[in-house]
Amino acid sequence: MRDDYTEWERFSHPDPDEEDPPTLDEVQILREFAESFGTANAIAAEDTARQLMSLVEEGRVVEKRQNNVVDKGERVSWLLWDAAIDMPRYQPAILKLIEAIRTLPQLERTEEQIRTGCFEDQLETWRSLEAFDYIWSETYSRCWEMRYGPYPYYGWTDFHNANAFYAHFLAAYPPESPDLRELTVALRLIVFALEQDPWTHAQQPPPQWQGHRYRDTGRPTDYMQMLNVSENERP
Repeated sequence: MRDDYTEWERFSHPDPDEEDPPTLDEVQILREFAESFGTANAIAAEDTARQLMSLVEEGRVVEKRQNNVVDKGERVSWLLWDAAIDMPRYQPAILKLIEAIRTLPQLERTEEQIRTGCFEDQLETWRSLEAFDYIWSETYSRCWEMRYGPYPYYGWTDFHNANAFYAHFLAAYPPESPDLRELTVALRLIVFALEQDPWTHAQQPPPQWQGHRYRDTGRPTDYMQMLNVSENERP
């Protein structure tokens, strides 16, 4: 479908100023996994994790880009986050893939890379996707700050999709007790619900620009339900 192609096209044709964009292979590996997830032809998360995090070709990436910002873990983390926010229907697949990456026993390397200790210092940081947690925290905060503009729908959709991602995360990995990050999200959703007016259950028009911000048209309860996942939705 053309719409699907257009969504993934952003990753295949990154901004020329981006110093360490995802490689075409990384984009294709993620796309094939995400689109097959939940189907009869689903690709195993473990196989995708191994391929996506393989360092066999990483030396060529470093050589081609000739800069000091090439970072496999951060590059893949941004790809996973951006894909989850741009295409929220793939969020469950992406969460499953992140779990598979973090359970890899080791990252695939060539014999030469192993012999010379290439990337040795970064292996654990990349395998654990340490950068992803930082990206999630910082970017979610930015989505919150930009939820009403300043440009039409800039930040609005990202904020909703980031909340959906968090809801999928809580559904897949319900915490025994909420930590500070989870409480922060819950309180922000309450604040966001309180910002909405009027509080009615009637059908409302799409968000409209009012003064310096967009006003949401959803019911307050819609947002609180995201942190109140029912038992039958949990694995």
